[in-house]
Amino acid sequence: MNPAVFPELAKTIIQWLRDNPDKPAPSVRMVAGQWRVSHRTAWKATRLLINKGVLESRPGYRIMRVVKGPAEVAQNPYGKLFAAIKNGVLDGTYPAGKPFPKIGYFAVQENLSRPTVSLAFARLAAEGLAYCVKNRWYAGPAPSRGAPAGPSVHDAPVVLFLVQNPQAFSTYFEDSYTSRFVLPFLNELLGHGIHATPALRSNNPQDVIAIPVGPDEVKAKIRSLKNRYHGTLILCVFPDVEDLAMWITALSAFHKPVIWFDYANKGELLTRRETRAGKGYFRMYQDERSALRLALEALLRQGHSVIGVHGAEHFDWGARRAERLLHCAAGLSPAPRIVVASDPAEAYWQFSKSTGIHEVLSATIKEFDLTGDNPLGGHPAKPMVRSLLDKTPSFVNLLRDHAPTALIALNDHMAREYYYWFTAAGLHIPKDFSIISFDNLFASMFFPITTIDFGFERLGYQAAHIIIGDIPIRANRYGNIPGPCTLIDRGSLGPPGDPGVIRRLVDA
Repeated sequence: MNPAVFPELAKTIIQWLRDNPDKPAPSVRMVAGQWRVSHRTAWKATRLLINKGVLESRPGYRIMRVVKGPAEVAQNPYGKLFAAIKNGVLDGTYPAGKPFPKIGYFAVQENLSRPTVSLAFARLAAEGLAYCVKNRWYAGPAPSRGAPAGPSVHDAPVVLFLVQNPQAFSTYFEDSYTSRFVLPFLNELLGHGIHATPALRSNNPQDVIAIPVGPDEVKAKIRSLKNRYHGTLILCVFPDVEDLAMWITALSAFHKPVIWFDYANKGELLTRRETRAGKGYFRMYQDERSALRLALEALLRQGHSVIGVHGAEHFDWGARRAERLLHCAAGLSPAPRIVVASDPAEAYWQFSKSTGIHEVLSATIKEFDLTGDNPLGGHPAKPMVRSLLDKTPSFVNLLRDHAPTALIALNDHMAREYYYWFTAAGLHIPKDFSIISFDNLFASMFFPITTIDFGFERLGYQAAHIIIGDIPIRANRYGNIPGPCTLIDRGSLGPPGDPGVIRRLVDA
């Protein structure tokens, strides 16, 4: 046999694969029949392509093409489904160890044949992202057979939680904002037998027993753990960037994952290059720009062109968010007009204090007798509305002077206050006015306010599997992993209302 036959045949097969991106790879029998060569020559050409990584062969499965890039994924139904399911495993849509929907579900949803879906799952199994038990596919790598019982507490792997003080350790679990990351992270680790222990960045060891405090003690604790140390999650609020960079560099020297949960999105410059941390450092952050763009695009789709923002100057993060909102709006077409209005000295707009507008409303309602001939139903009593308007002048001025038809609340807490205000004033959401917010906190689920979820649960899941090391979690070359933002529509968005309704209210 001419030794040049099967290399040339391999080139012919590659060209056929390019010309037929939606077809499965040809079998050895098909190659022999289509190109009229011996079975041995067809097998040698196929084996050459397998060695080059063009094709893949696994016992019990037919020969498969290897998905090389986004172009093939976009064209090949099998590759497209494979990529979608793979992304779902990596971001926690399909949690590791949990069963996938059945093959028939994907076949119906994606309008594919069952063999094509099975081919995609076989490819996932080849990458260690799926396994099959009794004809049911599960996400993640297959558990080890005959694995010994889990280690005792004294021998278990350990992850350090670096926080600023003893009180903060429990606060991160109890706070409705940060707990959305921390609880999935901890639950996933505990399910794999990995324990967490606190460490403190502060150099003040008061009231601290058996907890490492400061850089020297934390490094000594890591050295004492030896092989039990599996990484560190940084949850600190640092007073300066240099202090945080020092911690990241020092912890990375132990060659275990160092994950910073940048929930405030303040560390854009703290990359692997600047901290000299290497590929073991990950910054998981709130993708504020994507969230702002989602909110603006949702309002633009409804037809809003003038959008109000109120209360930003009460907080440094609020002013920063408003500034980013203006920058994001300028890049849209058509660009909406964003009106940022605030009065930090206003006595009755209490967002920056412990009370809120609902307490202003309660006090206002008590000033009037709303029983008998003047019940509170539908539109509240005019005297009470007048009192409410007098007590919130900066918000009234925003509505009167700029006539926005929608409001972007800086977070869910403020959205709740606006909802109280509009409802008490007799307006209807979204008929008269639209509101959109951020965070998707648990408490906000009881209010019909559309909000943006920052994807902290998925980040917590990914952070845990960076520590576990069973799923290849992807970061960019700087170590950044943004939270996947999602619009949660609860019915507070609608087309622009009649501006005359609000004008008559505020001018009454």
